[in-house]
Amino acid sequence: MIARLFAQERAARETLERADELKSQFVELAAHELRSPVGAIYGLSETIVERGDRLSPERLEELQRSLTTQIRRLRELVEQLLDLSRLDAEAVVIRPQRVRVRDRLEEIVGSVLPLESMQIGLEVDAMLEAELDVDALDRIVSNLIVNACRYGEPPVLVSAAEEHGTLRVTVQDRGPGVPVEFVPRLFDRFARDAASAASLGTGLGLAIARSYARAHSGEVSYRPAAPPRRCVRADPAGSRGGLVRRNGTV
Repeated sequence: MIARLFAQERAARETLERADELKSQFVELAAHELRSPVGAIYGLSETIVERGDRLSPERLEELQRSLTTQIRRLRELVEQLLDLSRLDAEAVVIRPQRVRVRDRLEEIVGSVLPLESMQIGLEVDAMLEAELDVDALDRIVSNLIVNACRYGEPPVLVSAAEEHGTLRVTVQDRGPGVPVEFVPRLFDRFARDAASAASLGTGLGLAIARSYARAHSGEVSYRPAAPPRRCVRADPAGSRGGLVRRNGTV
């Protein structure tokens, strides 16, 4: 009896300690990552307000475009930080339902297109159905598509098929690939190779995709493909969840 009470007390203490650690990590992460876009937005806004009437139309338009880009970056970062906070707190609830896969993927592609200018194709049987959580599918596939658009080369192709009772969603492009030495860190938070370091991306998209896949009883992984291409495979299948694989040169 005493041993059981001691074990319960220790488990409760460990839970509280983990919650406190996650809170501290989130606050530190948010403060560090939000500083750059917030500073840029403040500076651009001040310039437009104080000097806008003295700037040429071309310069003013350039500043406004930069402001829009930074606001979009801030919105993306806030959404990703909220995703990570829910995932770290294990507050994501997976609710599988029967869906038409093509319909869901069309919606995901449509939501990405206003933000990305790259052509995105879709190859999915209109009658294909699967049991999956639509929100998890959205967070997984949209992050992988955005990553392919930003770091790959056109065309981007999204396809899906059922293999041995598992739904496999593939996102691929014709990019040059990821350096071999970077592959082990590809899905880490804020991980960027030299080629992507200059991008406005946060380095969180792939980490979020993997976390949602794991919440859906799946995984995210990478393997080279031939001929060279960037390829993402998501396998959210049936009630048992799924697996997401990056096959190619993400």
